[in-house]
Amino acid sequence: MDAVRERIVPVIWPMAYVFQPIIDVHEGAVAGYEALMRPEGHSPEAFIKKHYEKLHDLEVMTFFQAIREFMMRRLPERLFVNSFPCESLSDIEFDLLEDTFGSAMMKRLVIELLEYPKYDLAAWEKKRSFIKKNKIMLAIDDFGAGGNDVNTLFLFNPDIVKLDRKLIRGIDQDPVRQYLMKIVVDLIRDQGIQVLAEGVESKGEVELMARMHVDYMQGFFVGMPF
Repeated sequence: MDAVRERIVPVIWPMAYVFQPIIDVHEGAVAGYEALMRPEGHSPEAFIKKHYEKLHDLEVMTFFQAIREFMMRRLPERLFVNSFPCESLSDIEFDLLEDTFGSAMMKRLVIELLEYPKYDLAAWEKKRSFIKKNKIMLAIDDFGAGGNDVNTLFLFNPDIVKLDRKLIRGIDQDPVRQYLMKIVVDLIRDQGIQVLAEGVESKGEVELMARMHVDYMQGFFVGMPF
C-alpha cells in the first residue's frame, strides 16, 4: 500500500482546483461544491485533449487532489468530483482513497459521470461497487450533451441529473424551450431523481428553473468558483 501511495499521491501535472457552490433551491443554502480543475497554461478541455492517452492518471489525480484541497479548505457539505465514464480507479486505488481521506469524507462525495469520451461497462462496475460500499451519490453531468441522454437514466440510475448549461442559457426568453424543458424535468423527477440546473447566469433563468421545481442550481449568478 505504501508503494501505491508513493506513486499516486504526488502531483502528476501542475494542477489547481477551484470550487463552485451548488445551491439547494428548497433550502436556499449551499448543498455542496463542484471541483473544477485549473491546469497551468491550458483550458481544462485543451488539457484533457492533450493528455487523452493518460485519462486513467488524470482520473486518479482528480480524485486525490480535489478531495485533498477540499478538505484543506474545510468546506462544508458535499464534494462533486468529475469522473470519466471510460475510467475507474483500481480496487487498490479505491482502497487507498478511502484509507487516505476516511469513510466520513467518502460519504460526502458525489461522483459526476462526464458526457465524454465513451462509456466502459467494466469501469462502471468497479465504480458502482465503490459507490454502493461507501453510500456515495451519483450524478450524470451535462445531461442533454454528448452521450448523456435518457438512456443513461436507466443504465446508471443516478441520484442527480445535471442539466447541461446549453439547455439553460436564455431559456427564460424562449417559450418553446420552456415547454420542452418542463417535460424533461418532469420525466427525470418522475424517476425519483433530483434535478440540478447548470450554468444559470441570469435572474430570469433562476426564476424560471425554480418554477420548474429543480432541486439544485449552479452557475455564475448563484455562486462563482473560488
